[in-house]
Amino acid sequence: MRLFGLAILLLIVSSPLKCYGGGAEDFQLWMFQTGSKPLSDKWSLQVEADERWEENASKLFFYYIHIGTQYRPCDAWSITPVFRHVWKKEMGEWVEENRALIDYRRYWSCGGIDFVVRNRFEYTFRDKDFYFRFRFQTYFPYKLGGRDFDPFVYNEVFFLNGANIVQNRFQVGFQTPFSNDCIRSTIAYMFRLKKSGVTWNGFNNLVTGIFFDF
Repeated sequence: MRLFGLAILLLIVSSPLKCYGGGAEDFQLWMFQTGSKPLSDKWSLQVEADERWEENASKLFFYYIHIGTQYRPCDAWSITPVFRHVWKKEMGEWVEENRALIDYRRYWSCGGIDFVVRNRFEYTFRDKDFYFRFRFQTYFPYKLGGRDFDPFVYNEVFFLNGANIVQNRFQVGFQTPFSNDCIRSTIAYMFRLKKSGVTWNGFNNLVTGIFFDF
């Protein structure tokens, strides 16, 4: 029943996004690795790296590493300040930039379904741009063959300088642990819309990730 509800939700949400985007221009592959190390019962160290490949996953165009500390005093919410260093290709040349991020997350469950709302405040030092990103994510805990699978769906909207919507990411996929709960993997499909001038461009993305809990 949960999987049927997820399928209906995907059909409702993804169809207008694809129509609005006018079709996808490129297939991209995004691969990230995330590590988390508890520092106390409320604090943890967060480290992440991400590679992004464009032109049908043939050329690396974006890479970042970041480090942050998460404060989670209870199950209901957390806050995570992050410093991120980015390498990205612009006009065929690699450029570097630094970004400061703060994530505020809210967590709750209802009817066996888990919800996460993430509010991200992001500042890019090179371009002096401020982004607000709002993500609503839903997990549908599910067992298959005695193994945990957590299908999920999320939508994230990017606001530039507090007003203009410049990007939207819709993603559906699942997470599952390996032999123990300390290592988890995720695989997902993302349909991404990005605004360039007055034109919205669409991208098909395959997203893979590995999570390490030390």
